[in-house]
Amino acid sequence: NGFPARFSGDALKYAMDVYDAPPANAASGGCDTVVPERLDAATVCKIGDSKKTAAPSFLVWGDSHADALSPAIRALAEAHGIAGWQVTYDGCPSLVGTRRTDTRIKFSCYDIGTRVLKLVGDNRIKNIILISRWDMHALGGERGGVEEYRVPSISFPLPDGSVLTGLEAFAASYSQTVRQLQALGVKVWVVKQVPPYLADIAPGLAKSAYLGRDPEMLERPYEDIL
Repeated sequence: NGFPARFSGDALKYAMDVYDAPPANAASGGCDTVVPERLDAATVCKIGDSKKTAAPSFLVWGDSHADALSPAIRALAEAHGIAGWQVTYDGCPSLVGTRRTDTRIKFSCYDIGTRVLKLVGDNRIKNIILISRWDMHALGGERGGVEEYRVPSISFPLPDGSVLTGLEAFAASYSQTVRQLQALGVKVWVVKQVPPYLADIAPGLAKSAYLGRDPEMLERPYEDIL
């Protein structure tokens, strides 16, 4: 375990971040595991309303960023006695009509989007919450960051057979997603993503504390992340 006793105080607290388990998985029994072929009202992950009597009024859709924020949404839903559904899969943005440009994702993001539209339409979902790592899907890894090597991950096919990629793919798929959901009578909520940093925050803070450096060196100007 890296001989944690060699650290103390804040350095150890920050370093222990590596042992944090994704809370959504533990609380939901695997809400981040989606099998598109079996995604329907019977199998979709239910959140909120601990008595399981309320009809679903919202759906959370997105990638790992959505999964990370879902415990807060789940807690609020339970506190207010409302029920919802969660459809999240790592690397698949909450965008209709998109395909991954790599082979890292086991299941089809395109198929997940198609199933989400059907779920919403068939079950009269009133609200949908879109949460994704928007910058990575649209622009790829930021220069100077820990994931600089990554390129924009999605493509968007057009009716004429051509295929958009990068920011053009993102813009087209985002517009189509909102338009199709609103056509179903759904109120669309788009959550801004967590501000991206160029370094891994927890290890960076641990190193700063251990070496006596100013942790504010990790800060980014607000203008950089707008």
